[in-house]
Amino acid sequence: LELLKEIRHEHLSAPPYVMMVTAYGDQENFNQAMQNGANDFLTKPVDFNNLKEKLKTYTT
Repeated sequence: LELLKEIRHEHLSAPPYVMMVTAYGDQENFNQAMQNGANDFLTKPVDFNNLKEKLKTYTT
């Protein structure tokens, strides 16, 4: 989350897309990530079909 905060602070004019990938998939971690500017959230182990669909959404 600290890196996410730093990314959002440094790139105010053109914020990059940030997808959090974590082994901690509880609601509290999800909420914190989204409140700090994450665009999306995935838990490990990553479902690569799901990842591919999410990336397709943000790159088209």
